[in-house]
Amino acid sequence: DKLTLDDTGRILSLIEKSRRILYILDNAGEAVIDKLIINELVSTGKNVIVLAKGGAYQNDITYEEALEMDFGEVAEVMSTGSDYAAVLLDRASSKVLEVIKSVDLIIAKGMANYEAFLYIPPPTPVAHLFIAKCKPVASTLNVPVGSKIALLRL
Repeated sequence: DKLTLDDTGRILSLIEKSRRILYILDNAGEAVIDKLIINELVSTGKNVIVLAKGGAYQNDITYEEALEMDFGEVAEVMSTGSDYAAVLLDRASSKVLEVIKSVDLIIAKGMANYEAFLYIPPPTPVAHLFIAKCKPVASTLNVPVGSKIALLRL
């Protein structure tokens, strides 16, 4: 299926220019693909920090699971410190906020991170990768429910 909103060209261009990238994990089932992407980023000289949830939330990968999958072999792995659905900047630890401010790009997987950053945007460009699963989120982008999104927010 095609992307309904496709900023991949702009995202790839920004990835090329970036030295440090924060990669926010989402669903556990996607983690194998995430690891391949992160390996590719690292192989091109990028310094990647991986952020996983501190506790269980639905089917999302946790910090402990990310370590078990050996994400730490190629990247620094950090915990959000919470089991919230998304990275909530007004509740994030000082360490997470410091990383967010220090990276050149955030790659944020999942609709919940899009929603959270929509209301409290980080100071760093964000590449959002998600499916708009409900009408309220789809309406923020003027796309149909079920749309696949690759959105760059500067």
